[in-house]
Amino acid sequence: MNTLFLNTTQFNRLFPFHLVVDRQMNISGAGKSLIKLYPNCIGTSFFSLFKLSRPKLSNYHFKELSELRELIIIESVTGHSLILRGQFELIEDDERLFFAGTPWFNSMDEVKAHHLTLNDFAISDPMIDLLHVLRTEAIVSNEVKELLEQVNQQKNESHTMAQRLSRLITNLQTGILLEDENRRIILTNQTFCALFGIPVDPTIMVGMDCSDSAEQSKHLFKDPWTFVSQINKLLIERKQVSGEILELSDGRFFQRDYIPMFVEDIYRGHLWQYTDITERVRQQNMLKKSEEKYRGIITNINLGLLEVDLEERIQYVNQSFRSISGYNELELLGRKPSEIFQLDQELLTLMKEKNQSRIRGVSDVYEVPVTIKGGEKKWWAISGAPLYNDNGKIIGSIGIHLDITKQKKLEQQLRQAKTIAEQSAEAKESFLANMSHEIRTPLSGIYGMLQLLQNTRLNKEQVSYIHAIDKAIGNLQAIINDILDLSKINAGMLEIDSVDFSLKAELQALYQLLLPKTSNKGLDLQFDYDPALSEFFTGDPHRINQVITNLLGNSLKFTEEGKIRLSAYPSFDKKGVTIEVLDTGIGMDAKFLDVIFEKFTQEESGHTRKFGGTGLGMSISRKLIQLMNGTIQIESQKFKGTVVRITLPLEKAQKANNRNTKKASSGQLSGKKILVAEDNDINATVIKSMLVREGAAVTLVGNGKELTERATKETYDLLISDLQMPVMGGLEAIKWIRKNVSKNIWAVALTANAMTEEKERCLLAGFNTVVFKPFHKEDLLSACINTPAQDEINLVINQENDGKLYNLDTLTDMVDHDLAQVKILVEQFLKETPGKINELLNAHNNKSKTELRRTVHYLSSSIHHMGIASVFEVIRDIENNAFARSPKKQEQAVQFLATTLNSVVDQLRKEYGFSIYH
Repeated sequence: MNTLFLNTTQFNRLFPFHLVVDRQMNISGAGKSLIKLYPNCIGTSFFSLFKLSRPKLSNYHFKELSELRELIIIESVTGHSLILRGQFELIEDDERLFFAGTPWFNSMDEVKAHHLTLNDFAISDPMIDLLHVLRTEAIVSNEVKELLEQVNQQKNESHTMAQRLSRLITNLQTGILLEDENRRIILTNQTFCALFGIPVDPTIMVGMDCSDSAEQSKHLFKDPWTFVSQINKLLIERKQVSGEILELSDGRFFQRDYIPMFVEDIYRGHLWQYTDITERVRQQNMLKKSEEKYRGIITNINLGLLEVDLEERIQYVNQSFRSISGYNELELLGRKPSEIFQLDQELLTLMKEKNQSRIRGVSDVYEVPVTIKGGEKKWWAISGAPLYNDNGKIIGSIGIHLDITKQKKLEQQLRQAKTIAEQSAEAKESFLANMSHEIRTPLSGIYGMLQLLQNTRLNKEQVSYIHAIDKAIGNLQAIINDILDLSKINAGMLEIDSVDFSLKAELQALYQLLLPKTSNKGLDLQFDYDPALSEFFTGDPHRINQVITNLLGNSLKFTEEGKIRLSAYPSFDKKGVTIEVLDTGIGMDAKFLDVIFEKFTQEESGHTRKFGGTGLGMSISRKLIQLMNGTIQIESQKFKGTVVRITLPLEKAQKANNRNTKKASSGQLSGKKILVAEDNDINATVIKSMLVREGAAVTLVGNGKELTERATKETYDLLISDLQMPVMGGLEAIKWIRKNVSKNIWAVALTANAMTEEKERCLLAGFNTVVFKPFHKEDLLSACINTPAQDEINLVINQENDGKLYNLDTLTDMVDHDLAQVKILVEQFLKETPGKINELLNAHNNKSKTELRRTVHYLSSSIHHMGIASVFEVIRDIENNAFARSPKKQEQAVQFLATTLNSVVDQLRKEYGFSIYH
């Protein structure tokens, strides 16, 4: 029976004749006096010992008895003829009935007949008083009533105490075992039974002898003999012991507390308390292993660990730090690093700043040069962080040191190697430019003479010779172009333009260009443009033409009979365009398909001799396609033909940019005075003959110095100048002329260097256009007649009537005339626009077309919202790459855009009262 605040002895003193009955009506507990009368009553059926005399019930079951709320009288059915008066109460767990009662005797003789004494009754039991009264035959009814009230009060108090004790013991999460001085169980709970695997109700264990319990339980523990001997020792010494750790054989851990109990210095028993701490021990072991593991790592890792206090004095160093510094532990502990390592004043200041930042809780990584023991110079990378104690207070700093001396040396070597590589690249570029110039210059003269020769009377044999020479020049020029293109791609110098163009028109032009050649070979040339495909796209038409021209050229080269088909249709994912070139030529075997994109590769050396070429075409084509974010696929079978598919993620456009150029026609240079600077006599003769045939008056000079002198003395309509000439080159000459003679005279540059940056240098120097050698007569004439008739960009600042460069009407309408919101948006514009202007200028200065268009596109929406009408046309032209062939105009446009936006920012700040530092 569980009781609250009372041990079993105390409870028996109050209720020596109590009974506990379970749901099966078996007696599971009894008072000491009742056990004296019925020694074997525990576990016996209630009705085998007693019968219910009052009240009379039809069913004597647990449920009916638990519902009784009146005086109960039970009688013994054995030879004791005992009558017990009391009441039944249902214990809180609803599984047991508690009978609190006392025997009824009419005389002391009946007490003696049952072998009872007055000590077997509770001191508070009114039966004792009744017996005394009976002995003296003096009793009054009021005294009996008072005694009965006291009995009922004590009974209620005892019942309440029992309920509290039951709740307390049941809810305890630790195993409790309370034994008396004779080692009999007074009290235990379910947790104790569960811990030790005892499969019985705790109440059944009350009264059991525990003298041999240690022997019975020792098999549960890893060290059984220690378990037994320690219990014996505790029982002998009778001293409180707390927190003993016991390891069980199944891996669990118990914590045990032993508490001896003394009443008025008399030993009355002891309390055992067991707690399962398996999980806590497991966590502690894991933490310990982790600490040992990481302490071992820290001690032996190749990173030097250093801990300093707030005064910067070293408190801990690991082996690695001692190794990389050369000092032992005694030489380091208690000293400041700044005192040990030779740091200059700059480094001392840096280290002081770092230590101050640690106090503020800042962590960072930095590199410092140090001098270690022995005077050797080293570089360390240091990762520093604040060092906290267990209370979260900063007590110093911790630094992890890595010796990066080798990396620093490698960096220096890499910088040197980079310098050498850049010099090598410059040398390569210079070589390519010179090679291009040295080959193209005589080639230009030969080609020019050939064009002049074509305009004379020739017989058939001479015409065939001219065609052969023309073809040879074309092949040689193609080889040079391939080498230059590949060099630019590998150097990352080739940029992809983004303009609106008609894909259908570009492919149609290639078809028309190839048609005569296929007809001469007896081939069927087909062109198919899918009607479902848009006509206009945004991309680089020049590079697309270059790739398709190469593919068509290969098909024409390797196809002797059958057909060639050029087709375009939507890509499989509908997000781009697929262009396909199909032929019925000699095809390729599978092995060659694996290496077709390698440089200088053709399937057979025999083909190289038969068909010519460098083997660079497909390599360049794939690289160009990759630069345009596209893909290329090839399907081919030997002697059955080839299919090449190119897929490009082109975006649809509304229409193509107007890129019309004036075409040369006979006599358009009539009356024009042209000054030509060319040091190569053959080229000079060719150029003069071409221009004179068009009616121009031509003056020839041999270098840039003579060009400046003639331009100073006479007035000319047009200047044509080679770039590489003795005494003074063309770039230097045009700069001098633009500064000292004329800013408006039309100037054409002639160059054999076809590199992209060469063209930009020419345009920035002051030339209006560039013609690359060897050139066709039409190229030169077109460059000459496209003089200042070209459209000029609109660089006029449009102001509102009130002088403002902006109009916020559109912005105000967008926010439903919420003026507070307008002010917020204006503030946002003022915050971000100055930074974007800097990005715009940097992109232009760095010649980054992609970054320039991206920045302008970002500004575009803000410009339209703010109603800055002056720059609407400019931002559209920059976005559409309209100045691709005129860097000078682009520079004017960018400067105009930046100037206008800065003026708008100033006006808005004044109107809305924002500080310039806002």
